[in-house]
Amino acid sequence: MLIHNDTQLDFDDVLIAPQTTTINHRGEVDIFREYKHLDVVGIPIISANMTQTGTYAIAKEMLKYGMFATLHKFHIPKEIISFIKRMKKEGIIYGGIDGCGCYEGNEKNLFITVGKRNWEDEFNKIKTIYKETNSLVSVLLDVPNAYIPEIVDCVKQLREFMDKQDCGGGLIAVGNVCSGDETQKLILAGANFVKVGIGPSCFNGDMKIQTLNGIKKIKDIELGDKVLTHTGSYKKVVNKFIFRDNNSFIKINNIECTPNHKFYVCNKKDKHLINENNYKKYCYWIEAENLDNNIHSIIKII
Repeated sequence: MLIHNDTQLDFDDVLIAPQTTTINHRGEVDIFREYKHLDVVGIPIISANMTQTGTYAIAKEMLKYGMFATLHKFHIPKEIISFIKRMKKEGIIYGGIDGCGCYEGNEKNLFITVGKRNWEDEFNKIKTIYKETNSLVSVLLDVPNAYIPEIVDCVKQLREFMDKQDCGGGLIAVGNVCSGDETQKLILAGANFVKVGIGPSCFNGDMKIQTLNGIKKIKDIELGDKVLTHTGSYKKVVNKFIFRDNNSFIKINNIECTPNHKFYVCNKKDKHLINENNYKKYCYWIEAENLDNNIHSIIKII
């Protein structure tokens, strides 16, 4: 496994130049792909696990045409089990072992979404679905961002469970993160896919932050500005988002932010042990709404 920490190109940096081809029509293009190390075959397009798109109807259509699908995390086990059994009866979901002992099917193309809260119940949800459907469906562990230390433990627990199933069970996807080191950590814990991108948590536009050229209000930050991160280094701003949800703002140490915004903290009992060389060992991210003044101490970058 190789994690690239340097700047990578995206679609804004790429010019697609036409070339000579033997294909006469776009309908002749075969976009199915086989991922041998994952035992899956399909079109590399997946539906989002939002409540509007992670529905049974959309999942059925995605699977019917060879794509990947997710079910949002608010579906109850009984309904999911009924859906999988119905899809197997209709031949839309299928799976089995061929004569060579290899897995063949598309069961792994369906992802059941779970969250971090009430993890024991969420984990039992997956075990129940496996038991009742006898299917190697995949799991998406979805949280606003995956920097909470317990997320790695959840992935390890899922991986251990999957490894005990025939053909290694389904796949594990987890998110969200925005850095290479955390991506690597989750892959080493057993994840097959890592979602990159943090949810819509934010500060008030008047919040002041440190940039390479002095202190600026967030609303005045421009693309290309370099801002101070929790690691003490400056990173270039590559995109800006504006969320208009003023009613949900809360105050933490006179800082206005949304409840799901992450703060970099340590446990107060460990504060005397922390220095600039070992802070990553003791510090972690936590949502603003879960901060406890008796337990947590917010880390300030000087």
